[in-house]
Order: sequence, then C-alpha cells, then structure tokens
Amino acid sequence: MHNPTAQRQGLMLVELLLAIAIIAILLTIGIGGLGPLIAKNRRVTEVNTLVGLLQLARSESIKRATAVTVSPAEDATNHHPGYPGANDDLRAWQAGYAVRTAGGNVLRAQPGSRNDALMISSTRGGVTFQPDGSAGASNLTFFFCDRHHLADPRAVVVSGVGRVRIADTYNGSPIPCP
Repeated sequence: MHNPTAQRQGLMLVELLLAIAIIAILLTIGIGGLGPLIAKNRRVTEVNTLVGLLQLARSESIKRATAVTVSPAEDATNHHPGYPGANDDLRAWQAGYAVRTAGGNVLRAQPGSRNDALMISSTRGGVTFQPDGSAGASNLTFFFCDRHHLADPRAVVVSGVGRVRIADTYNGSPIPCP
C-alpha cells in the first residue's frame, strides 16, 4: 500500500525536462557572447607574439652588434591562402615569420596563425634592426584584422628609431581591414 507521508525521491520526468530546457537556453545565451571575447583574445595573443619577437630582434641586434632581421618565413608564400585577392607579401607574413641574424642564423621562428580569422599584413617585406637599435628610415606597420569583425583591429608600428608600439589607428584613420 502507498504511504502518503513517505518522502518522494528523485525528479519527475516533467521536472527533469524543464531543467534541461532552462540549462540549454542559458548555455545558448552564454556561448553566443563568447565569440567576440575569443576573437579578441586571439588577436591579443598574435599582437603580443609579434611585439615580443620584434623586441627580441632589436635587443639581439644591439647585444650582438650586428643587423638582425624579422621577415616572413622563407617558403611561407606558397603555404597559406591569406585573404582572397591578397598580395604575396601578406600571405607570407600570415604563414609565419622568423628572427634572423645577418649571417642567416634563425634565432626564433613563429609559425603561421592557425586561426584564419586573423591576418598580419605589412607595409614592407621585413624589418632589419641595426647594431644601434634603429630600424630604417620609415615606419613599418603590421595590421591585425578579424575577418568576422568580432574584434577591433590593431596595428603594430616599428618606428625608424626602432621603437615598437601598438596602435588603434593608422595615421589617424581607422585601420584598413578588408
């Protein structure tokens, strides 16, 4: 016989289905907002990696009293599609880059981005830091853009004196992203 005062254990099917529906709705809302955060973190990682390698190249050029270059990986142009219609220089930077001494010794290499949403482009084919830390007569600029426009673009600028900085604009205008 059924005892009306006995405590019920477990969930009824309706309660369980309602709980699952609520959890699914909350996860959908929460995960949808993660896209921009993930894109921003990827962009920050890419920017900081390049800045670190540029600073390494500059300090090594001063320490070794010889020119040190940051340039695209040697065979990079053929291994990454880049943006549709992009030039070979852009594809080369996207596929990876390296820090090399004047003798061609690779001090550090950075493989290309595994995230196709980020791109690196450049206004020059590379930057060579001289023994005094300078980097040439004009600025070199790298652009970091998100194909899906989930993260704001950033620029990494190397000045002629060798200073490396991160910028939100390019010559006072929005960063040119395709």
